[in-house]
Amino acid sequence: MTISGEAKRTVDEIVDDWLSNIDILADAGVIFLDSIGLKPDINALLSYAAGLLDSILCCSIRSECGREMDEDDDEELIELIKRRIPELRDKLKIFFGDEERNYA
Repeated sequence: MTISGEAKRTVDEIVDDWLSNIDILADAGVIFLDSIGLKPDINALLSYAAGLLDSILCCSIRSECGREMDEDDDEELIELIKRRIPELRDKLKIFFGDEERNYA
């Protein structure tokens, strides 16, 4: 089974919201990561965002379809996240004020 169109739209809506509110969300992410003892850099925030998307979609599939994600779902989610990560990275570079450094 593959991820539904609605789930794909959900991922895009969440990322679009994050991109629109990057300062608020990045500030919150920096505070959270710092409070648990992790260095709040771009890669940490991107990892945190990817984990949130994974959790949200897992819960969505469990709720909507009454099942857990399978390997096909994981592969689709990975592709969805990989497609949107560059946009988040670019916005976070601006947030951190260090556009010249390569964080990839």
